[in-house]
Amino acid sequence: MEQVDEQSSNQPMFEIRPVIEQKPFENPAVQFFFSKWCEINDSIEPQYVDRKTWEERGVKGILERNIDGKQTLYIPHDLALWEMVGIMETVDHDTYAQKPEKKDTAKEKILILGKEFQNAGIYIAKRLNFITNGREIAHGLAEEFYGYGQSLIERKSPEQFASVDEISKKELTPSETDEIDRFLAGDRLYKARKASVERKAAIDPKSMEELVEQERCDTLAQFFRVSEKAFLLSENPQTGELQRRKPSHSQRIPSQSRTVTEKYY
Repeated sequence: MEQVDEQSSNQPMFEIRPVIEQKPFENPAVQFFFSKWCEINDSIEPQYVDRKTWEERGVKGILERNIDGKQTLYIPHDLALWEMVGIMETVDHDTYAQKPEKKDTAKEKILILGKEFQNAGIYIAKRLNFITNGREIAHGLAEEFYGYGQSLIERKSPEQFASVDEISKKELTPSETDEIDRFLAGDRLYKARKASVERKAAIDPKSMEELVEQERCDTLAQFFRVSEKAFLLSENPQTGELQRRKPSHSQRIPSQSRTVTEKYY
């Protein structure tokens, strides 16, 4: 993700490599949220398996309690962004039901993570109109990210989740927006794209702010376009053809799986 090429000046500042080409957790957004979440759930030990093994374990088999009191969390190598929150919610429910005191000992970290999820939801919702392909995925993720963040902050599931229209009306500070820019791209690529925009601003009548915002919108459009392909299609290594497939563990992925599967299946 952070590889920078010599011709990057013509590419979006915050470009995200197509999801279908990524290796496990090369998606900076998944890396960012999952690492923060693991810091809070320090009794969880992730174990990465192939998707077939993960599917065979089933919903109740992703968590396995060990003799030492810790738990092994089985995660597919190709974990998708839209699967992440569902997995986190499953583990949170199990962990806090068994050890409710963890909500108090990790309170500050939980509040920070909740705010970051909410900010990511706001960030996407505000730019939804610039997304054509994959818009249903973006719509679902915006609501799911914000809703999960809200549940972490309020320490309970909200009676009514905010709609994407309500979420889009909320504001982010420049520093909050910048933080999301960074974890979407990774530091190296973020800096390279920022330098590229600065060069353009020197000769372009548009303001720096307008150029950066255009890069954000272009990046999200690209990301959700390939996310839609990754959601609907799987690659056949023999023929190179792409075939339709349903997402796995959809019962564990509350709003996002419903949003997308209702449209296509």
